[in-house]
Amino acid sequence: MGKEILLFPVKVIVTTAYSEFVIDGYELNIVDYLLEPFRFERFLKAVNKVVDSNKKVKKPILEASETLPKRIFIRQNKSPIQLEIDTILYVEASGNYTKIITKTETITIRDKISDILESLPTNGFIQVHKSFAVATQYINKIDGNRIHIQDHIIPIGKLYKANLLKILN
Repeated sequence: MGKEILLFPVKVIVTTAYSEFVIDGYELNIVDYLLEPFRFERFLKAVNKVVDSNKKVKKPILEASETLPKRIFIRQNKSPIQLEIDTILYVEASGNYTKIITKTETITIRDKISDILESLPTNGFIQVHKSFAVATQYINKIDGNRIHIQDHIIPIGKLYKANLLKILN
């Protein structure tokens, strides 16, 4: 045997300047249709759709896909970077920017927190405040209306506390 083969359905993103083919494209089950000219943020959103749709595949032929790192693409200072999801401690909205705090660094990007949350897995992250979302695996303790993650203290909003406690129990 020797070779491992992973079979996933082919994911297609169409980029074109001709809008008359949009309907035909969706009838062929494409993931996204980018009409030129498009912004880089729009391209990243399409790529993240492909990544998210691969997560929804029930069982690949071989389980080797579970060993692949799970990453998202984000844009920092006009440059795309890959970020491993497992390294994210929490996400913080900061004015027109969003800070992504990882185990080793703080990454500041010009995106809304809601856009970042769409690209993160819903079973590993929870919004706990209008400006904060946390990775549930890194919660050390909850003390009143505060979450402790390593040496960081994140506030819990009144509207989010009941949902947080329900999910963690």
